[in-house]
Amino acid sequence: MNAHKGIAWADVREGQDLPPLTFPVTYRTLAMDVAGTRDIYPIHHDPVFARNNGARGIFLNTMWYQGLIGRFINQWGGPESFLRKLGISMKAHGCPGDVLTVDGTVTRV
Repeated sequence: MNAHKGIAWADVREGQDLPPLTFPVTYRTLAMDVAGTRDIYPIHHDPVFARNNGARGIFLNTMWYQGLIGRFINQWGGPESFLRKLGISMKAHGCPGDVLTVDGTVTRV
């Protein structure tokens, strides 16, 4: 197995781009999201309810995005990394059939 050891703190530079992470959103993703976060609000699992409430379809919840960002950072940083603070702003919904791309840049060291 080829385990990722992460990046050494001494090698982190301001302006450094992190490798992007892509994630396809499927109906299975949504089922795991609802089950894993226990967010049973129908907008996340009932397509008719979602459309009747102005969404284009069922979509991922906030906790799922927080987990995806945590995964993105910790995959780059490695098993010894620790995410101390996370802030996100959601500007669109991730629905089945979408492919999400997470990217980032080091803004301060």
